[in-house]
Amino acid sequence: MNKRFQVLGTGIFFVIMLLFYTTTGRVESAVELEHILPALTGGFGEESCYSCHFDGPLNSPRGKVTMQNLPERFESEKEYELSVVIEYPVMSNAGFQLAARNANGIQAGSFITTEQRVTVTEHRNVQYVHHTYDGTSLVSEDINIWHLLWKAPASEKADTVYFHVAAVAGNGDQTRHGDNVFEKIIVVNSK
Repeated sequence: MNKRFQVLGTGIFFVIMLLFYTTTGRVESAVELEHILPALTGGFGEESCYSCHFDGPLNSPRGKVTMQNLPERFESEKEYELSVVIEYPVMSNAGFQLAARNANGIQAGSFITTEQRVTVTEHRNVQYVHHTYDGTSLVSEDINIWHLLWKAPASEKADTVYFHVAAVAGNGDQTRHGDNVFEKIIVVNSK
């Protein structure tokens, strides 16, 4: 008898999801915003957020993604307080993903979260730092900022670090439609 109820419950769930999808055109949820896929920075042959959020032009001249407080040259094993900033007029929410790798695509240094708006996911020995669900809320009109620490690698492990960042300016409808994506690469050498 229990299996019948399980099958019935599963069937009802799928009917509800189908009805929800046909009336709203979406199945995204807060859970999906919290657990984004890694390896979407656009670096080292990866796809970027643009692979799903492709309605707007990539790197629209109306907005930008930047990284603040990156040194021109990093010191071996020193910690740097970094900020990822996205600016776009009339966005309702925003997200990002960032990775730091050496010329061979191997993790360079390590990321440390400093706020609940940011988390780190490791995938194939690379750390991807990205927004959490709370981190999608804008800090002020048309701007979102995320703060984190980056500990530079030992100089013998990387003399050049490639930061690949992708960010999404969302229109707030919780779908992948109508959003704008920005990508940037920043190259920093050791001292």
